[in-house]
Amino acid sequence: MALTTEEVDLCNQSLGRLGAKQFTFGDITSKQSVQCLLHYGQTKDALLQSHFWRFADVRAALTLDTNSPAFEWDNQFELPSDYLCLRSIYDNRLVDNTRRSFAIEGQRMLSNDNTMQIRYVR
Repeated sequence: MALTTEEVDLCNQSLGRLGAKQFTFGDITSKQSVQCLLHYGQTKDALLQSHFWRFADVRAALTLDTNSPAFEWDNQFELPSDYLCLRSIYDNRLVDNTRRSFAIEGQRMLSNDNTMQIRYVR
């Protein structure tokens, strides 16, 4: 995985705060760039999940998968490819007064509902 120019700038800001040597875009062999490549994605994902960052919230109406789960649930929905974590499920109380229950397994959301609308972090 290569870092974008913006990601390199962010890594260099962090390295600068530590007083460490910075690296340039395209450098994939220096100690600094290797460490940034190693930790950038995991750190970014953890930070996005740690707070309700408005820029990272997305709404989606999930698509019902034609295959049903083996047991326990009636339906399954494919999660978006950029899905990181769930913020909320739209619960239309005017239509149905019951709480929605669900499970997330891999890249799928399992539920007994026929439709699923979510807010998630990308």
